[in-house]
Amino acid sequence: MFKQFVLVWMLGCSALVAAAGNRTDSAYGWPAQKAPTSIITCSIQRGSDLREMNLAQSVAGLAAQSLNEGKTKEGVWISVSNPNYAIYYRSLVKRLHAKEAGSLTAWQLVDRYVPIGIIKGYVLYDVRKMDNSVNLATVYAGLMKGILVDLSEEATAREKGLVKLFDASAIDPDLSTFLPLKEKVNRNLMVLCNPEFSNNRDYAIAHKSLVWHGVDSTLKGLLEWIQPLSPVIGWNKGGEFQHIEPCTRRGLINTASDWCVNLSLLSIYETKAPAKIKSLAPKEINWNDQRNCQSFVMSDGDNMQWTFGDFISSKDYWSNPSNSGINMSFTSCVVNLSAGAGMYMMSCNGHSLQVYL
Repeated sequence: MFKQFVLVWMLGCSALVAAAGNRTDSAYGWPAQKAPTSIITCSIQRGSDLREMNLAQSVAGLAAQSLNEGKTKEGVWISVSNPNYAIYYRSLVKRLHAKEAGSLTAWQLVDRYVPIGIIKGYVLYDVRKMDNSVNLATVYAGLMKGILVDLSEEATAREKGLVKLFDASAIDPDLSTFLPLKEKVNRNLMVLCNPEFSNNRDYAIAHKSLVWHGVDSTLKGLLEWIQPLSPVIGWNKGGEFQHIEPCTRRGLINTASDWCVNLSLLSIYETKAPAKIKSLAPKEINWNDQRNCQSFVMSDGDNMQWTFGDFISSKDYWSNPSNSGINMSFTSCVVNLSAGAGMYMMSCNGHSLQVYL
């Protein structure tokens, strides 16, 4: 039997979505991202090379930022090995009616974007430190329109005529380091980035977000700058209560999204109204019916990346052969990808899947 399943991935409940609308300066939802008319893929040559990944993330983030500023119509999609993202990419292109503009490496994209002002220079960091200096560099990259360049690749940046906008390589950041940026950063968003990974730096740069990792006085101080009911994207280290508690006390909404990729494009608002989900009117319920009812629900609570990882292809979840005959419901966290409702049609193991982002 051909089974229809609706998985709702939304940022906040309907009341909060209505409050946020498409304003980029409001809390209650992810910042609005303008849609491109064409999408170019950033091909990755060495996925395990953090220097290349950080560079690619910064290029994609600056392209998304320029989309929001009306300076370009082109978005950047970072190529990833997870096959499920190929499904998300095809659906994104279809939904946006976007032209596919081919594929270039991260440095080739730098050459493409410098002449048109999307990239103003570079922000230097030291990948060997594996500390919050790269997060400080990410914040400056968003504010100064700079790509992230490791010390070992600075010569390449100079050869391309790029100007060094800021040097974070020797800085050991704390709250005082961020004070000059307090009135410049986006106060309705915070991104938590592990220095050992590149994920979500594109999103932080696109929306000029504060970026930090670790549960300490600096985190608590930075959270005080963020407007209540704003999203905290990513995940922190240590025990879950330990790092969720500061966000909760501030009234911020943290979702496990540190393994997600390409959120700068996947978070684009849908302009169409979502399809209606079948419901049952209370007046139609037979309250005298004495039969026992049961339901099967699988959820991972606040874990957005569970449904963004191998959920579709995994035999444990959506692609399980028994999924056709069992009325199984799957959920995703309430605070999720987009305050819009971008609908994706996917075919997974013979099942039709509608996903609302």
